[in-house]
Amino acid sequence: MKFTGEKKIFSITWVRKLFSSKVQHEDPQIQQQAATSNQVPQSPKNSLLRHFNITKIKIDLADHFGKEDKVVHYCTRYLDNFPNSYSTMCIRAGAYGKLKKYNEAIKDLDSAIQLRPRRFMAWCLRGVIKGLGKSYAEALNDLNQAIAIDPIDCFALKWRAFCCFKLKSYDQALLDLNKVILLGFSDAFTYINRAEINKKLNNHEEAHKDIAAAFKFEDINKALAYGTRGVLNLECKNYQASINDLTKALNLRPNDDNFLRIRSGVYQMLGHSDAALEDLEKACLLKPENTYQYALRGAIYLDMRLWFDSLINLNKAVESHPNNKAIIFGNRAELLCKLRRYDLALEDIKQALKLEPKNIIFHQQLTDLYRRQHKYEEALTQANFTLLLSPNNINTLILRADICFIQKKYTDSLTNLNDAIQIDPKNPYALTARGELFFKIRRFGNALKDINESLKIKATNFHALEVRGSILKKQHKYQDALDDFNKSLELYPLHLINQHPFPNRGEDHIDNSGYDEGFVVTHKMMGERNFSNIYLKRGDTYYKLNEYELALSDYDQSLKLSDGNIPIYKKRAYILHKTKRLDDALMDIHKYLKYILNVLKL
Repeated sequence: MKFTGEKKIFSITWVRKLFSSKVQHEDPQIQQQAATSNQVPQSPKNSLLRHFNITKIKIDLADHFGKEDKVVHYCTRYLDNFPNSYSTMCIRAGAYGKLKKYNEAIKDLDSAIQLRPRRFMAWCLRGVIKGLGKSYAEALNDLNQAIAIDPIDCFALKWRAFCCFKLKSYDQALLDLNKVILLGFSDAFTYINRAEINKKLNNHEEAHKDIAAAFKFEDINKALAYGTRGVLNLECKNYQASINDLTKALNLRPNDDNFLRIRSGVYQMLGHSDAALEDLEKACLLKPENTYQYALRGAIYLDMRLWFDSLINLNKAVESHPNNKAIIFGNRAELLCKLRRYDLALEDIKQALKLEPKNIIFHQQLTDLYRRQHKYEEALTQANFTLLLSPNNINTLILRADICFIQKKYTDSLTNLNDAIQIDPKNPYALTARGELFFKIRRFGNALKDINESLKIKATNFHALEVRGSILKKQHKYQDALDDFNKSLELYPLHLINQHPFPNRGEDHIDNSGYDEGFVVTHKMMGERNFSNIYLKRGDTYYKLNEYELALSDYDQSLKLSDGNIPIYKKRAYILHKTKRLDDALMDIHKYLKYILNVLKL
């Protein structure tokens, strides 16, 4: 959300009022000196014309009807007769400001300041104009001069707060708005703007109070207030509350592309890809030239596993946002990782870290990439560095535990998981990972305890059900194991990872090597699942229950998904032999023995 007030320009009425209120504060001697040194003495006739000039009336009428070009025209005519009219210079500058002719406005205000350097109005106006022109540092200098002349002028304080906000001087911006509120000149926008500042300072509770205070004003812009609170709830990770507020804002302002884009992003975070895409398409119809669409659409397609469409949009996003590429590189690295293009993913994530070297998520991605490439020492080094930046980062602790698990350093793995659970005893994924580790080292009682605790916290944890199925199978409780495997696959079935094929390839262009190792929950963290493994486990269970045809079906599926898991041939050959399909059994045994002989030669 933007800091409100950026486009708010003063009217002539405001300029005149400001002018008249400041004249009386000036030193009469300075006024007299300025008049003597800068003006030709006026005749009584000229003085009378100055006060009752018809051109002044035309200026007011042009302003009343919003004819800024006419305001400029009549001010110019007036200044031809009265070239040292300070107030008219300021009025024309204000009109130029509304017309976005900022250079012309600043020329007028330069002349006004040279004419009356101790007056407030021109300093303030020039600060505002420079702020509108996005020259925030220069604007701040002028507003400081104005406030030095009149320390309690709330208009100048509000604009200085705006410039400080843009320059990320949030503490000073907060001080200025606090002063405005203390002086009794606040309105709904003041509180909404202060909420924005408090949000930037992570004072989320104070920001919520500011929004509540803004709603007490009758003239509040409710759409803006709801939208601001929606973004605040998003930052507080109250995603459903954010959706509710953004929906209220859009009910009042249905064609606001900014609110649509933000709600699209929240839907994407909640995994509601269809709703996210619908909002994004509406926003793009309103502003088709806006390039933000590529990054967000790429992320949505990534969640929908539409790889090709995602890659096209993320590539466009990288080209379209030369100064804001970090998150785009991160998303594209995630996509390339899912396609198992690890070298390309590594290039992107390193680019992302150059732009945001302290981004913890990027460091986690780099750790996982090294793990997938079997570069375990590099992965451990990266995990250690990430934990220096964020010592209580549970995902990184689980990743480091997983790397140790793959290296069969079970004690080190257990230490990391114990640390993760100590930080968050109710984390279902840490409990599931520790349960799997206990199962690996044959501590079945501890394993079941952790898995059952994980399922109490999250009954739909399909990874925990898979691990419990493995434990029960090991304990010869085959029917119970089968129930867990079936429920796990019901919660997250194979069709959910059906991938959109790349054109002209006939199948997904994916390198199938090197991603099936490690904890099952690690795949969950990366948005994946090792389906080959669970079909193999369920096939073994069917075999133990003498359900040979079902076992064969699962073994076939496991082989297909694993791109040739050699031990499965031996298992399948045994069932084929028992069911009298001897030729097929012989073929599987031949494949298995061929592999074994090749290994022995090595």
